[in-house]
Amino acid sequence: MATEGQHRHPAGEAFYDLIVALLLARRRLDESAPLGIAEETRDDWCVLRALVADGPQSLDELADTGPLPRQRVEAAVIGLEREAFVHRNGGPAAAGETLLEISAAGEKRFAEIEAVLVAAMDDLSTGFDPGALATAARVVGEVSARFAEANDEN
Repeated sequence: MATEGQHRHPAGEAFYDLIVALLLARRRLDESAPLGIAEETRDDWCVLRALVADGPQSLDELADTGPLPRQRVEAAVIGLEREAFVHRNGGPAAAGETLLEISAAGEKRFAEIEAVLVAAMDDLSTGFDPGALATAARVVGEVSARFAEANDEN
């Protein structure tokens, strides 16, 4: 790699290579539809998945904790509201914030998208060692947390 010998920490070069690989993977994911769904549908899935997993959330929470930039979260929410897959409810009285909740129709839509993604993941994962994938997912989660911590410090 071009950065060999330039890193202060022994893991620096491997970390650098991992980040480059993640950026390239993200680009490949965004520029094609290997998952069998369009980008807008992937964005909808991200929002719906967060609401299914963590319950009602504000737009700020979805943008701060999810994988999408705020502008794409907002666009997804507008479309999901138009289709009645999500709706807004008043949040805790003290906070006075509006929370987004998934509707029954939204839960059904999430299940439809999830079925397509599960099938695509099964196809794309052929030949990979499940343990290696689990390790990769754990490491990527730790990398994500490290970047979040660094952003909080700045």
